[in-house]
Amino acid sequence: MARTVHRPEYKRLLERLRDGRLEAKLTQAAVASAMNRLPEEDRTRIAVLLVTTDPARDDQAQLRRYLDRFDPTFEGLTGPLETIKQVAQPLSIAIEKGRKLPSGGYEIDHSTPVIGIVGDQAPIVWTEGTSPAEFADDIARLLADPPGPGAS
Repeated sequence: MARTVHRPEYKRLLERLRDGRLEAKLTQAAVASAMNRLPEEDRTRIAVLLVTTDPARDDQAQLRRYLDRFDPTFEGLTGPLETIKQVAQPLSIAIEKGRKLPSGGYEIDHSTPVIGIVGDQAPIVWTEGTSPAEFADDIARLLADPPGPGAS
């Protein structure tokens, strides 16, 4: 039988688990762990790029500080929000301004896929909850057998 626990720290934890920023951090940590599972020669063939969904707050220095927590080789990209949305839309990445915070700030609601891009192809999309082992296995397969022209 399930029971309801009414403890403030659990409520805060559940709120954080629903927070897209935490999901993004968990995804970045999983990618970093996956990269550490790969041989060095494979890691040098991969560029991990994070595109901000909040360029008004995420300048290059902020992105660098954030990414350095996971892997100093990860790169952060930013630009005008409308350009980011134009790039995100055909990849089915949602970016929306979220609720206003009591502090006067705002949240950005966004999906957290990781898209494997080889040349001009996007042969794989990883979703929230992908394990480091799954990332590493898929990346190794892509490196061993990259998609050919016209493949998807």
